[in-house]
Amino acid sequence: RETYRKAVGMDENRSDARYFLGLMQQVLGEIGEAILEYQRALELNPNDPATHRDLATAYLQVGRPDLSLPHAEKAVELQPGSQPAWCNLAVTYSILGRYDEALTAYRTATEIDELDAPVLLGMGDTHLKLGNFQRAVNTLAELVRQFPSAVAHERFAYALFRVYEFDV
Repeated sequence: RETYRKAVGMDENRSDARYFLGLMQQVLGEIGEAILEYQRALELNPNDPATHRDLATAYLQVGRPDLSLPHAEKAVELQPGSQPAWCNLAVTYSILGRYDEALTAYRTATEIDELDAPVLLGMGDTHLKLGNFQRAVNTLAELVRQFPSAVAHERFAYALFRVYEFDV
């Protein structure tokens, strides 16, 4: 973090130094400071998809999905081939209760790159929230198969319960 602070001190107009300082602050749990640094980076480079994506995440971390949404949408607009950007947008939609849009964003993410645990878990949870219980079972079965974890098994068990597969 200190090295990035020095870089910013040497040239306050380097958006990349401000972005990476914000990223370090976010990783260290200094979310408020990270948000301010990301905002400063966007003043210098308003079309940086990574800064929009990570600012959206920071806003989610402080419980402000309303502030996250425009940045998550902008990140996808600027970098439509980014699976992390689409996942961020999906999570934001889900937190806002916009489950149909969340599912669409997750589906787009799955078309971009190989499925990973967060994508499968997010899709499974979204199907559960929409009442698509059999689709949730199918998605979460894949999650358990590829990425077994306590959370994966718990979500899968709940989905099975919802389709009356009590013995499984």
